[in-house]
Amino acid sequence: MRNPFRRRSRIDGAAREALRSAGAGRVVAWATDGSGGVVVATVAELAVVDAGGAISLTPWHEVLSGRWVADEDALVVTTVDGQQRMLAVDEDSGLLEALRERVQTSVVTSESLARGRTFVAIRQDLTTRALLEQVVRSGRLVPEDRRSPEEQEMLATLRERIGAPA
Repeated sequence: MRNPFRRRSRIDGAAREALRSAGAGRVVAWATDGSGGVVVATVAELAVVDAGGAISLTPWHEVLSGRWVADEDALVVTTVDGQQRMLAVDEDSGLLEALRERVQTSVVTSESLARGRTFVAIRQDLTTRALLEQVVRSGRLVPEDRRSPEEQEMLATLRERIGAPA
């Protein structure tokens, strides 16, 4: 069991510099990835820094879900465009909990349609605070011009629910 009061070592210098250079936000949780890189949950995005210092940032409003795969000792992250990324990480890092909390924080309001196969949401970009409308059908983001009348109506309901302009 993870000791919540234990002080973790710091992210190594190269990864810390890559995060700083990319303008990544404050670190919430992190873990090494087994190949010399790190996976970092910041307040605004999921950052993956490889051993060479290359970094990829995924804003939380683009993350649909995450799950732990015990057999692989890996975190699987699914984005709204349907892509899945398997990240081998330390299970005790608190990264999965941070991922879930940050994704939930980005959801302002949401509803499910079509027996749960469609996720309609208003989410917030945690960097700019901009509100974004999303329709994810069968695990893939639906472009604005391909949304059904039912999905459009639900977005209007969600906008009304939070007092956003039509």
